[in-house]
Amino acid sequence: MKRITFFTLLLLSVFGFDSCKDHIAGTEFINYAAFDTNVPTIIVNKGTSTDADISVYASQITGAERTFDVAVVAANTTANTASYNVPATLTIPANSNKGTITVKAIDNNLGEAPVTLKLQISSSDKDIIIGTDVITLKIQKFCPFVINDFVGSWPGTDGFGTGSHRRVSQVVIGTPTATTVKVTGLNFGWISAKWGETITAGGTITMTVNPNGTTDIPDQYCFTTDYGGDSFVYWITGTGVFSNCGAKPTLTINYVVYYLSDGSKLPLDYYGAAYPTFVAILAK
Repeated sequence: MKRITFFTLLLLSVFGFDSCKDHIAGTEFINYAAFDTNVPTIIVNKGTSTDADISVYASQITGAERTFDVAVVAANTTANTASYNVPATLTIPANSNKGTITVKAIDNNLGEAPVTLKLQISSSDKDIIIGTDVITLKIQKFCPFVINDFVGSWPGTDGFGTGSHRRVSQVVIGTPTATTVKVTGLNFGWISAKWGETITAGGTITMTVNPNGTTDIPDQYCFTTDYGGDSFVYWITGTGVFSNCGAKPTLTINYVVYYLSDGSKLPLDYYGAAYPTFVAILAK
């Protein structure tokens, strides 16, 4: 569990803080309170929770504590109720102008896309003027991974479009280094069963793995095929996205293969702009 503490002081731009007095200069007759508008994005690692301190500041320091109600604005909150815990009240202690609540964000079926949590404060004390009474927090799931998460067989599909152009995946990944893995089998099903060529050499390429889970296939030799006694050499280039956030890891690779002899690309140059790349959609 992590704790994120936010120290930025909320003030109206016309106010200046005087630490030697019991109020903020220029507000002697204003009893004003507002959320700290330096709102965080709360990062939650997969399967864990994260605490975030959210503050309310007042323009006056008084000898009595002040309590505010805190509510979740459901209509403008996309996070499910199981993924956060928000205290019902916030108290500014006596002789202070700052009160803090701890909001807990929880990976309880969070998806990969960020979700929002909108909070509102109110007070039954009619003498308190509430300034910024609503803030919106973002909750973002992060799924750490290690390079070995890529190693293994990757079932799924590989090809483009639908029907016979989309084949069963034959992808196997291994030989990890700090930043790369070896990928074998991309396009095997399509090139042999649909294009009608026999792979005679190659078939293993190097894929770079980036810290944010994206991948790159640098321009490189892919495989050599035979068709009717003629030999064809293919190169490959592409990009991918790895996710470790779901029930099992997924990997989507967009790539093209092309003839080294004339540079013509598959599938684009033979099937048109609707099919610019092959797409391997894989789940380990």
